[in-house]
Amino acid sequence: MKKKILIVNANYYKDISGGLLLSAKKLIPKDYKIKIINVPGVFEIPVTISKNLKRFDGFIALGCVIKGQTPHFDFISQASTNAIMKLAIDSKKPIGNGIITCLNINQARARKKKRSWGNKRDFIYFITKMKTFYSPKKNPRVIIIQKLYGKFFNNEETLDYPKHRFKKFIKDIVSGTIERNEILIEELDKNLGDKFNFNNLDKLFQVILKSATYEFLYKPNVSINIIIKEYLNASNFFLDNSQTKYLNALLDNVAKKIRSSNGWVWNYKKVFF
Repeated sequence: MKKKILIVNANYYKDISGGLLLSAKKLIPKDYKIKIINVPGVFEIPVTISKNLKRFDGFIALGCVIKGQTPHFDFISQASTNAIMKLAIDSKKPIGNGIITCLNINQARARKKKRSWGNKRDFIYFITKMKTFYSPKKNPRVIIIQKLYGKFFNNEETLDYPKHRFKKFIKDIVSGTIERNEILIEELDKNLGDKFNFNNLDKLFQVILKSATYEFLYKPNVSINIIIKEYLNASNFFLDNSQTKYLNALLDNVAKKIRSSNGWVWNYKKVFF
């Protein structure tokens, strides 16, 4: 059976979104069934995806936001990104974010010509995730990320854990990260460096960094290699290739500083893509 992809296309800037849509359709393999829904603007994309979650295997969001003279640009960009990310986490389905944010119309047209879905490599990477259909059962840290995101950002009062052969491990990491939340933030503020402000990072990045930092600090029997590799594998379910590389750099930086400052001697090897 063909897997079904829904493309939600915001056509406020029709010439820009039309180019993005054309590029996306060309890059999707023929063995996928595609449906396209056009919406007035980027703000309507998340709710459209939400209404169709049960009908499709994966989703692609396309559109363009151009900066004006008001804070509207920042609000729309952040709100749509956070909503799409939350949908991917809650639904456990891949959602490719192909919304481009530009300073002016000329920049938008230039990016459209370059097939700025992101780029061909990132788009094929997303399709690969669709093909493998990553199962949370294979990586307990996917469940850890989902539980922590729900607790920290969706105000979920109760945490229910599914049957899983690593259920005890999952509960340990989730509860430990929640209980030591302030300590973990202090460690991240100290070890991320002057270039990064923890509170300015995307919500999903915050969750992954806190959880991984908990393991760096309180699970010395687990090697750095394994912790980083497992969180990067889990993040593949939520992030595109460029974002995962960025996360890799952050985890690398934090891990080295934390374990060296605690006097641990360990065999470290950075995980490259």
